[in-house]
Amino acid sequence: MKRLIKLLEVQQTYFIYDIEGVNLYKIDRKLYESLKTNEVSFDEVIPISNNDLVTNAKKHISNIHLNVAQVCNLVCGYCYGIEGEYGLKGKMKEGNALRAIDYLIENSGDEKKLTVVFFGGEPLLNFPLIKTVVDYCVKKEKEISKKIGFEIVTNGTKFDDEINNFLNHFNFEVTISFDGDKETQDKNRPFRGGKGSYDKTLPKIKSFLDSRNGNATARATITNHSKDLLHYRNNLRSMGFRNSFVEVATLSDFSKEKYNLEDTDTLQKKNLIKYDKDELNEFLVNIKERNSLSYFKSTKYAKYINQLITKSKKVDFCGVSRSMRGIAVNGDVYPCHRFVGDNDFKIGNVKNENNNKEKEFDLDFVNTHPQCKGCFAKYYCGGGGCIHNNYIKNGAIDKLDLEHCHRMHNKIKSLFKFYDDLTLEDRKYMVEQLNIEIN
Repeated sequence: MKRLIKLLEVQQTYFIYDIEGVNLYKIDRKLYESLKTNEVSFDEVIPISNNDLVTNAKKHISNIHLNVAQVCNLVCGYCYGIEGEYGLKGKMKEGNALRAIDYLIENSGDEKKLTVVFFGGEPLLNFPLIKTVVDYCVKKEKEISKKIGFEIVTNGTKFDDEINNFLNHFNFEVTISFDGDKETQDKNRPFRGGKGSYDKTLPKIKSFLDSRNGNATARATITNHSKDLLHYRNNLRSMGFRNSFVEVATLSDFSKEKYNLEDTDTLQKKNLIKYDKDELNEFLVNIKERNSLSYFKSTKYAKYINQLITKSKKVDFCGVSRSMRGIAVNGDVYPCHRFVGDNDFKIGNVKNENNNKEKEFDLDFVNTHPQCKGCFAKYYCGGGGCIHNNYIKNGAIDKLDLEHCHRMHNKIKSLFKFYDDLTLEDRKYMVEQLNIEIN
C-alpha cells in the first residue's frame, strides 16, 4: 500500500504528517527541503505505520430528526427549510410521530443508545405532541432494553416555566438558534411581520439557561453582513451559554431570490479563517495560564486534538443515510433533516422505507473520492463535508464544497502548530482537562 504522507509548513515550522498512522513529526527546514525535492525518502526518516485503512462500515439507525412542526413563528432568510416549512406546511400528527419511533426502534439493530431530535420549523409550536412522544419513548424503553435520549433545536421564543421544567426533567440536550447581538438577531431572525425577535426572546433564553446552569448550546448562523464572528460567539457566552458556535449559512435559490442574500464573499472567508485561529489561540492561552478548559470541551478543536493524541479516525462527516434519518410531518423519510421536502432524496415513509434508495447517499469519501482519499485532513473531516451543502452549492452530493475543504485544511494545519507550541506539561494538563483517554 502506498504511504500517504504530507509535508507541511505552518508559520515557518515544518512537519511530516503520516495520514494513515495519524502521526505528526516536527522536522527542521533543511530536512523539509530535502524531502520536498526527493533528495531524501520518507522511509529513511519515519517508521512505517501499522495503522491500517478504515472504512465507514454500515451502521444501524440510532438517530432520527423528527419534524414535529414544519411551521415557524420566525422568518429567517437563510433558512434551508424554506421559512421552516420544507414545501409542506403543517404539524405532525400523533400517528406519524409514534410510528416514527417504532421505525427507529425496528431499524436500530444492536444499537443500545437511540436519540430523538425534535426539529422544525419551530418544534415547540407542537409541544403537546413532543410530550406524547416522550411519554411513548419512556414506555418503550422498558420493553426494548435500549436507552432513548432526547434533543431539541429551537429558536427559544416559546420557552416558559412548563416547557423549561419538562426539558430539564427529561434531560434534553438543547440547541438554541440565536444570532448574537440585537442588530444581527433582529435582521436575521425577525418574527413574521418583520418585528425584531431579540428583545422578546432574550429574557426567555436567559430564564431557561438559569434553570439548568447554562447547560445548552447556542448556534449563530452567519452571512456576509456578519463581520466580527468572535464578537457573536462571546456575546452568546456572556448570555450564559455553556457552549456556542457559529456556522455559515448555506443559501438556497429561494433565500437568494426572496431575501437578496449572497454566498460567502472573499472578506467573509478570511473572517472565518481568522475566527478559527482566534478560537485556537484562546484555547492555547487558557492552557498556558492553567485556566478551566470546560468551555472548549465541546469545540471541534477539542475533538481534533483527541484524534491526534489517540490516533483515532473519523471516517464519515456525519451519520447521513447511515445512522441518521430525517422524518417529515407526513412520515416521509430522508437521509437527514436537511433533505426533507426534496423528493429526489426521499427514501420512503416510516411505514415503508426503500432500502435500495438509501444506498445512493452512503458514500465512502475518505477511501474513494479523488479529492479526499489523499487529503491530509480527511480523518478529521470524515470526508466530503456536508453532502447537502455540496448539493446546494454544486448540484451533486459528491461535488465537494471546496470552501469547506480550504477551511478544514487551515484548521488542521493550525492545530498541528498549536500542538507543537505546547510543552509536555501543557499537554498533560490539556489531556486531564479534556478527559482524553490514552491507551
